[in-house]
Amino acid sequence: MDRSNLSSTFRQTMAAMAGIIVGAIFAFTLQASTYQYAQATSYTSNVMPGLSVGDVCYRWYQFSGWHQCWHDDESGTRTALDSNAANGSDGNKPVSWKQWGSDWSNVVNVSFANVTGTNCTGVKVVITTSGATGDFNYKHIVPASGVIGSSWQNWFSVPGYVEGSRNLGATDTSQPTGCDFTGSHLHQSGDTAATTSIYTNKFAAQTGCSGVFCSWSLGTWVHQIKW
Repeated sequence: MDRSNLSSTFRQTMAAMAGIIVGAIFAFTLQASTYQYAQATSYTSNVMPGLSVGDVCYRWYQFSGWHQCWHDDESGTRTALDSNAANGSDGNKPVSWKQWGSDWSNVVNVSFANVTGTNCTGVKVVITTSGATGDFNYKHIVPASGVIGSSWQNWFSVPGYVEGSRNLGATDTSQPTGCDFTGSHLHQSGDTAATTSIYTNKFAAQTGCSGVFCSWSLGTWVHQIKW
């Protein structure tokens, strides 16, 4: 018997088996990796303008390159819009929380509380869905009866669209002493700190800018919640 041929054949067989094992491990690892990637989820809810007649916003020019209405005069992480009616009749106008997503996985649960850290009146909307964080302020409004301390929303759905909304109150015609108030309007802000799930519509289409105002379409989202 030729031992050199036997040894060579043995080595070739073992090498082939090793290749099969390594390939199997690689295939399993790739499959596991692909599975985990495929299971990764990403949800988006769109938060809409709160003032139903707020078709214009006040120009602040605070952030270079952004839509000119964006500003932050709260905590340094709260991007905000001051919404007004183009006809200048901004007092006692209904204000609502409104979000929408493509399905029930892309909307969030929230709770409603008084705004804090300010002399102004308003409603804080706090995200309570697991995995999503952050809150929104709706300031310079008189909260609707029963909204503070509650958590329910009005729901509407059709294929491809789910909406959650809640009447928050109405724009006030005056504010308590110590509140920086320049007349009736809605101040709508979101906490966009890195630790939250809230993002700003920085580059919304900028149209109809004249004088101190720009247009803001009621169909354009203000913030997004991504988690």
